[in-house]
Amino acid sequence: MENRLSVVTNTVTGEVTRFTYDGDGKRTLREDGSGVTVYLGPVEVHITGTERVTRTYYHAGDQRIAMSVSGSGGGELTYLHGDHLGSASLATDASGALLNEMRYTPYGVTRSGDMPTDRRYTDQRWESGLGLYDYGARFYSAALGRFVSADSIVPSPGNPQSFNRYAYVLNNPLHYVDPSGHIQNNPNELLRADNILNTLTNDYDVKIRKDWGWKGLPWARKWNAGAWTIDELETILQEVTGLATAMGGSRSFRDTFGGVRIHRKDMNNPGEANAHDVWLSTTAWNNTDPWTVVHELAHAWDAAHGWQLSKDMQSAMGAGFAHPIRHFFDRSNPAYWYDPGNGPPPCGIDGNFNRKEDFAEAVTAYIDATEAQMRANGRGWPYADPVRGYIYADFYATPRGQHIQALMVTPP
Repeated sequence: MENRLSVVTNTVTGEVTRFTYDGDGKRTLREDGSGVTVYLGPVEVHITGTERVTRTYYHAGDQRIAMSVSGSGGGELTYLHGDHLGSASLATDASGALLNEMRYTPYGVTRSGDMPTDRRYTDQRWESGLGLYDYGARFYSAALGRFVSADSIVPSPGNPQSFNRYAYVLNNPLHYVDPSGHIQNNPNELLRADNILNTLTNDYDVKIRKDWGWKGLPWARKWNAGAWTIDELETILQEVTGLATAMGGSRSFRDTFGGVRIHRKDMNNPGEANAHDVWLSTTAWNNTDPWTVVHELAHAWDAAHGWQLSKDMQSAMGAGFAHPIRHFFDRSNPAYWYDPGNGPPPCGIDGNFNRKEDFAEAVTAYIDATEAQMRANGRGWPYADPVRGYIYADFYATPRGQHIQALMVTPP
């Protein structure tokens, strides 16, 4: 998994600790000299030789409230109690009798006591052999009060504290937590997220459901970071604004789309769309891929007009399948692929290319012609190709570029 700690070697003892992650960046396996630990959601199984110890956690909403351990003489529930930051502070039995108590310094160094769980400061996993907390995206040193690697984003450029990419929660650990290693529940970041949502809604009638915030009872609240990052919201705003500008402004965008809802979804494709709805993958899409945002918005635009926009462009380009039935049964054969007709396709073609993809790629190429030309060249479909019978300086000069230009000036 990219940007995740995978191997740690103790230079004194020579012991090696290895971590394995799934496609979402969640830890699935830990291996060291003591054995192997397998992570299956709320269940953790530690295997040493022939011995197996299973630790199961129980939650009430997002709050970790109890655990049980089987395979080591245990099995009874131990109840876990957190402080205002979600740090494990007390452990009790079913009768309420105190079993363990633990206290922390503001930055998470253990002040006193112990707990039967490795989920400790702000409910993050304590790696005793490393002396670090695993915050998901990064590891954190409570002794230093700093992350051991830099944040990959600057979440609030307007706040100078955000430019210290190793700092923990803006150096204010008594008020804020950082559940993922990326997003803190700090006023600057929350204000920026709200401003982005308000701009998308009020200017463009694009709606994203706010799924972040505090959850739980007042005395046992836990911060829920939601499905979005600030950078992802910034990317969506940037691409919506760019498309609206090409259409002649926010009013034209609103009238053309008739409202759009953007969601997150677990799926293999980066995105998909229908009339008034766009879905972006929780695993295959992130803020470094603005192309997909415009591409799926173009599909939503086409769908909102009964897919007539792609039909009109197909007709204008003289494009289509010469052998649609053969293509259906043998999509891997280039001889049966979509014929782009007049002029080059926006970024080349493959076995999945059709009129709807042609239109979506053409709209996206119009918004980012430089990226489109790079993709076209990389796929062997340059805009200047004497062998295929055309020479164009850029996408705007191609027949598709001219067609989209007319559509942008006078949207349906």
